[in-house]
Amino acid sequence: MGYRTYVKSCAIILTVSKDVSQCLLLSGSKFSINNDIRQYATLSPAWTLHHEQGNLTMHRQGQRTVMQNQLDARIQTQVSHRQDVNRSSLHAPYVNGYRPTLKPRGILMCSPLVQVLRGIAIRDNKQTGGEIMWACRCLNTVAEQTGTCTDSKQEVDASVWADLESKMQVLRGGLAKGEALEALKSTVDQLLPFVEPDDFSVGEACLALAQSFACLDEESPKFIGYTQRALRAYESHKDSPDYPRCLYLLGYAYFRLEEYDNAVAHLEQCISALKHLTEIGSDNDYCHGLEPEVHAFLGRSKMLLSKHSEAAAHFQSFCKLKEKLLEPSDPELAASYLQAARGFRGLKDVDGASSAALKALDIYTKAFGPTSLEVAEVRSFLCGLYCDMGKYKDSLAEADTARPILQQAGDVEEVAYLDFSIAESLEQMGRHDESVAKLEEVIKSSELTSAIHFNALLTAARACARTKKNECVTTYCIKAQEALRNREPSGDTALCLALLALVYEEQRECSKAIDILKQAKSMLEGLGISPEEIPAFAAADIDGKIGFLLLRVGKANDALPYLQNSLSKKKTFHSRELLYLHFNLGAAYIQLRRFQEAPQQLDIARKYLCGTSIGLDASKRATMFHNLASLYKSCRRYRRVSRM
Repeated sequence: MGYRTYVKSCAIILTVSKDVSQCLLLSGSKFSINNDIRQYATLSPAWTLHHEQGNLTMHRQGQRTVMQNQLDARIQTQVSHRQDVNRSSLHAPYVNGYRPTLKPRGILMCSPLVQVLRGIAIRDNKQTGGEIMWACRCLNTVAEQTGTCTDSKQEVDASVWADLESKMQVLRGGLAKGEALEALKSTVDQLLPFVEPDDFSVGEACLALAQSFACLDEESPKFIGYTQRALRAYESHKDSPDYPRCLYLLGYAYFRLEEYDNAVAHLEQCISALKHLTEIGSDNDYCHGLEPEVHAFLGRSKMLLSKHSEAAAHFQSFCKLKEKLLEPSDPELAASYLQAARGFRGLKDVDGASSAALKALDIYTKAFGPTSLEVAEVRSFLCGLYCDMGKYKDSLAEADTARPILQQAGDVEEVAYLDFSIAESLEQMGRHDESVAKLEEVIKSSELTSAIHFNALLTAARACARTKKNECVTTYCIKAQEALRNREPSGDTALCLALLALVYEEQRECSKAIDILKQAKSMLEGLGISPEEIPAFAAADIDGKIGFLLLRVGKANDALPYLQNSLSKKKTFHSRELLYLHFNLGAAYIQLRRFQEAPQQLDIARKYLCGTSIGLDASKRATMFHNLASLYKSCRRYRRVSRM
């Protein structure tokens, strides 16, 4: 058939053979006229009839015939013994003025080729077109009576629903694992195509699946669909504690997918939902325990979105809520303090991080003793934190205490991170050879594709650069590139490439730095990620950096598009970045002998340099004034030469 449509409520198939004419009513959520009904139209000739914009439309071998609704007005039904439609048992209605020669043959529930949710087949031994048309009108009445049924549960075998209910009863209040989890997933997957999106029974099961997968630390794509389906079901049950649970799981899933804006949106909805439950008195212990965890993920998400003040407030709320829930000596409170300390450190709030970490250290020491693994983990954290604070001797002291305990426990990864912090402190104290030796230990003990392995190589390269050991710098940079080749393309890998390019730039190997930055940019484009979506790249301005380096090697024509593209995103930059950007654009225009445009860029750069929010010390400001003056002088000289 040439005409294609999708039928939501019902369709009727009419077929005629030598012995019998047949009408078949189908009712379901969605099926294709062309693909699915053709399976039934094996006898010749074959017709289909369905509703279309209030009329009945018939199809026969590519033809369309519209019958107006006045035909329906002649139908008067006298239904004599029709069982409940929900039990899928229908009898043909009698019609005044027509011979009731058609007898019901029964219910056709499905076929091997296409699933039919409801149906009735009627045969006629007269094989006349009139009888078929009579059947059409009768069945149209039946279609109107059955097509609006919304109880989708009855469209699936009752045993499947019973199986779901049985599994949920066993699971009530707990999580599914192993075979039980796979069995529940199989049942839910079987039901999902046949139920309304907001079906509560299936939504409840989807929530159980999502929470079980999340607790097993499965990847977000495996359970995010179940979480979304559960949320749709609980939208009409917002007074239930399970509603904020859905929002939390969805926010957590988006966080794992690095979709931080979506994570924040759902987690903030979760906070509102929890407040609503408190207001109506429907909150419980689960809600009280959930709220601090939501604040923790909000803090981490907003930190990654560079919303530092908001993130800090969430970490503070996390600590306060945990203090209300737990006893002062509870080791779980110590774990919460350490978690918050890591968050504060990520925000560069060293005072907040130090305060929280010392509270954790005190609780752990009293609970487990000074030589416990828990105490060693806090001291390892303090080692890195004190290095950030410039307290290098304190950093090494914490490391001396923590390292033997961690090494004895076999925590290779934690030892590697601790050694990295030791190396940083040694480097800052001017003990370069000791620092590189410690970094070599990290490089040898860490996995080739791990972040700590790459960071150790990069830090070793910089340490060698400070002591003018250029051959060692090159060796470590090559090893770092090899390590990145073994990693999957990702935003983190692209960021590592950008950091490696910075080392090459410091070594004045601009061409290599440009190539690596272009590789990072290409990787992000291949992943469909804009550099501005990654806070670290937004701050670094990868286009601006490529443009600047091209300018340094005398390729102003190549540099200009990168600099202009960078300027188009200027709303994400601070005054200092804009100062350098306009300065570089002015320099590029001078090299390209575009003397009308160059002064405009230099004037804007001078305006930023004279501003109060530039963030440059006196020495750097003086250097920039000198460089600007040199560019103005060059611009005037070139303009005089061009007039001659």
